[in-house]
Amino acid sequence: MKDSKQIRISLIYHIFEPVDRIRLMWQSGTGDECIQETVWMEQQDGDQWLSCCKLPVMKGALNQFYFEVWRGEEMIDTEPRYCHYAETGGELTDIAGRWITNTDNNCCRYTSAFQDCIYSPATGRQKAIKGKTLMLVQDFICPKGYELCLVGSEPELGAWDVGKAVRMERRGYYAYAAELSAVKGQMEYKYVLRGRDTGDVIWETGCNRILDDTVGPSRDNVRVLEDTALRLSQYQDKLAGIVVPVFSLRSRASWGVGDFGDMKRMVTWANHVGLHALQILPINDTTRTGTWEDSYPYNAISIYALHPMYADVNALGKLKDGKTQRQFEQQRRKLNAMAQVDYEAVNRLKNQYLWTYFVENEQDIEVSFNPVLMPYVYYRVLMDVYGTANFREWPDHRSYDEKRLEKTMRQSNHWRKVRYYAWVQQILVQQLKDVHKYARRKGVILKGDMPIGVSRNSATVWFDPQYFHTDGQAGAPPDFFSEKGQNWGFPTYNWDNILRDNGVWWKNRLAYMAQFFDAYRIDHVLGFFRIWQIPYGTSDGRMGYFLPDLPMTEDEIRRNGFWKPMQECIATGEGDPSDVLFIQDKDVQTLYHPAISGQSTATYHRLSDSDRRAYDHIHYEYFYQRHNDFWAKEGMRRLPCAVYSTRMLVCAEDLGMVPDCVHRVLERFRILSLEVQSMPKRNEGTFSWLPNNPYRSVDTITTHDMEPLRLWWKKFPDRAQLYFEQRMSGSGEVPEDLSPDMAEHIIRQHMASPSVLCIVALQDWLAIDGDMRNPDVEMEQVNQPANPRHYWRYRMHINIEDMQRATAFNEKVRALSQRKN
Repeated sequence: MKDSKQIRISLIYHIFEPVDRIRLMWQSGTGDECIQETVWMEQQDGDQWLSCCKLPVMKGALNQFYFEVWRGEEMIDTEPRYCHYAETGGELTDIAGRWITNTDNNCCRYTSAFQDCIYSPATGRQKAIKGKTLMLVQDFICPKGYELCLVGSEPELGAWDVGKAVRMERRGYYAYAAELSAVKGQMEYKYVLRGRDTGDVIWETGCNRILDDTVGPSRDNVRVLEDTALRLSQYQDKLAGIVVPVFSLRSRASWGVGDFGDMKRMVTWANHVGLHALQILPINDTTRTGTWEDSYPYNAISIYALHPMYADVNALGKLKDGKTQRQFEQQRRKLNAMAQVDYEAVNRLKNQYLWTYFVENEQDIEVSFNPVLMPYVYYRVLMDVYGTANFREWPDHRSYDEKRLEKTMRQSNHWRKVRYYAWVQQILVQQLKDVHKYARRKGVILKGDMPIGVSRNSATVWFDPQYFHTDGQAGAPPDFFSEKGQNWGFPTYNWDNILRDNGVWWKNRLAYMAQFFDAYRIDHVLGFFRIWQIPYGTSDGRMGYFLPDLPMTEDEIRRNGFWKPMQECIATGEGDPSDVLFIQDKDVQTLYHPAISGQSTATYHRLSDSDRRAYDHIHYEYFYQRHNDFWAKEGMRRLPCAVYSTRMLVCAEDLGMVPDCVHRVLERFRILSLEVQSMPKRNEGTFSWLPNNPYRSVDTITTHDMEPLRLWWKKFPDRAQLYFEQRMSGSGEVPEDLSPDMAEHIIRQHMASPSVLCIVALQDWLAIDGDMRNPDVEMEQVNQPANPRHYWRYRMHINIEDMQRATAFNEKVRALSQRKN
């Protein structure tokens, strides 16, 4: 039952940065019955902000609010948590709120990853109160066997007798409240933990707290006081998980590739062994050529549409034609016996089955046309009609016009295909939603992967061309993964147009993703600061430069002491197009970008000593100093539209050539960093020290762009020897192959890291058991970044059902995960 109530909320905002506005975000109720409202607060006196208005309140519901801080049109900060209190009686509820700083380590708890998967809110209806003061403390998880109490100098607080202290009730997820009848004026108090059965008492540290509230509640009204953080030992959430591409999953029921049915089986196993996170790679449709080259999961043709090969066709039921069903089953068994994914054969078979099922049941199938997916549906139909994914080559419909498209399709024989592609997406969406709900019930966080780019030949670029620069290609400069850099081929973003539309493109994308996941990885988060752009038609990643950046004029280059004629520095030498010191800007030809690999070119080695010293200075200043503030501002402008659009836990992939400003901005937005021990970010030598990992981070041993642990150990014996000595306290010559015991030792070390999440690759989990690991270690690599035409086809070599029955292996995994959880 909806009602409205006069609520007065005050806030003291003490952060030392100028702000223009603070917005109150109000919510009554949860889930489908949630009522929300926003109110701009009024600045009263310096740091004091106030809102007093009627707000919606649902009878018996949980009421929550938090604050957003704005400077101009930019939201610069938000609280990570809610203030919870019960339904209140009387005419007015007067709330004294406190700002929670963004350095809070426990902000992860206030995401759907923890609130919907790991913890549950307090249950049971809480009685309405009036004429009292409600003392609130936030962000605390009471240890098992204890109760949180409030004790103080006044008789109502037990007069310092812990036995008579006021027991606090849990509210919402992590808040506790105590009702006090007549608090006005000054009194001293503290919080204590009191053992329910043992009588043990744990006092919070520090001086007595002093309550000095000159307002107090009136006879019928309620005064809510939000207190500062408890000075008690805090439990820190730490969880273990597994990462595996969906296409790599294998079960007895698979069709030669993993699907959403297998994903549910993997959730079951993860829950069985105490893992609380399942991370996957992107699962959007990548169909462009119909060949194995479409296996690259980061080259999506839609930011919304899911790949049809992930449909659990077994869940649809059998075909009516028994003979056809047996033929499909025969081919399924053949593909499922293969060691790797045969991408072309798998997609051909599953698409044939889906089409056959659709035709057989067409009269009974009710198709829903999701507006978000219609550009993709029309795009797939026109791909079939014209035989190409490049919409620029289509004789008609080169630009998207939905009304014209619908009219054309309905008047042609293509409407059946429209209904088919819409139905396939309908099936995929429902199946993935079912996996998501199941994972939540099992306490497993589903973590998705959001690619930084999309294919230039895609429904997304066709539908929203204003958001893309198609005259360049996104990639990465030379780094740990590839000495020539990487060319992904994606168009780069037109961020000016995206932000001019208030980032709605990103907001809609993330909101759609939140249907399926409670955490996500921002692939190449550096793309939100700057992207490595390579001219279209050029394949070599070394020929790119950052976008946006601050290119140099010839005069500026001269002022730095470099005198070699620019025409000789941008011209190619000795037939090598990458033998350049500067790259001319494609838009303004009087501007130049220092070449990323300039110091390794033949031209560089022919320079005079003075020019070489000048070029070294220019190169260092340009790549490591010049853009720090500039890119920080870009990240602050761009990230809010993604970070603040959902309740998902946001994790960054921040590896490679990372400017200093990136980590400051990620901290500001409470985005988890990625920590890989063999790619240290601090000055710690060849391998980082795991105890130095930040809490707000995801720790992993290897990524899909690296060799799995066993293969890395075998391919790089010198580095393995160094790791063995420096991080495993080993002595003597390292064994050629990584033994199960040594793999278990390495994982145990990672489970002890401070990182909130430790997510280990499936291959590395299997490495701890001699019976479970793949006999052919070379078959375990997912991707080779240096190869732009890599075939993504890794499959786990055993069935998930076999993992579920592997008692000794599961006990090892459970013991390791318990060290983390």
